[in-house]
Amino acid sequence: MSVRNTVKSIQDIMRQDVGVDGDAQRISQLCWMFFLKIIDDQDQELELMQEGYRSPIPAKFRWRGWAADPEGITGDALLAFINDELFPALKDLPNTARDGRRRVVRAPALIQSRMASAAILRASGRLSASLTTPGSSGTSML
Repeated sequence: MSVRNTVKSIQDIMRQDVGVDGDAQRISQLCWMFFLKIIDDQDQELELMQEGYRSPIPAKFRWRGWAADPEGITGDALLAFINDELFPALKDLPNTARDGRRRVVRAPALIQSRMASAAILRASGRLSASLTTPGSSGTSML
């Protein structure tokens, strides 16, 4: 599936969510999901290529740590994790790193999930996971 068709499919799924009102909010939701997926894909590649590389994102909050398991967090627990744990943790990352990576991963902390339905969030994430960055394994699922 092309990127364009994938994004359109995700937007169609998000239109069913009462918490996301309009294209601007759907785009912001797509952005934080894509951002976290891409950062995690890049981290996985750097872990293979650079000895001793450690992601600035704690394991619990990496895309693969909470979105990769199709049987993982669902329902209200998923929404609570994203809003009450994930985004605050990213916001509180130290602003120091030799490679500047921590500064980059803090960006999604400015965005919050507006999705009211965890089922719709998980379905949107599944399609988001189908997009892979060069060199990524492409195995992530929300």
